[in-house]
Amino acid sequence: MYVITTTNEIYRSDLVNGWSLVQTGLPVNVNPTSLAFYEDKIILGTYGNGVYTKNETSGDWTSFGTGLSNANVTAVAALVKASGTKLFAGTDGSGVFVTDAASGTWTATAAVSIAHTVTMGLNGTKIQALETYGGYVFASYKGWLLATKDA
Repeated sequence: MYVITTTNEIYRSDLVNGWSLVQTGLPVNVNPTSLAFYEDKIILGTYGNGVYTKNETSGDWTSFGTGLSNANVTAVAALVKASGTKLFAGTDGSGVFVTDAASGTWTATAAVSIAHTVTMGLNGTKIQALETYGGYVFASYKGWLLATKDA
């Protein structure tokens, strides 16, 4: 089990031996925003420092991927399929990015703003949360929720 505290620390517990701090490999004063689990790994989104990954039970955090043009990551999610794992990073100001877990090359997804939400004054580039379920990826921002089946 992993938790992010209000003081921006990340702890891990095996539910037997208590909690241990797992910050090794992260920059000083990192601001973690979200965690997602895939295969035997963890992806960590940070506000200002981009995305990191590590083995679920051991090892240090390492910076993950290239091409993420906005390091203000507000949410991460993983979609595991037979064809390979896709990782998603929602940002504060640039929408959602996607990468294959194997390649680590981030690219922007289709725009998450649509005409109706723009008319309502909602900013789809400021992602608040991401989640996957049943093959869908959900991206939320203030006042709206969008889903995609094709990643």
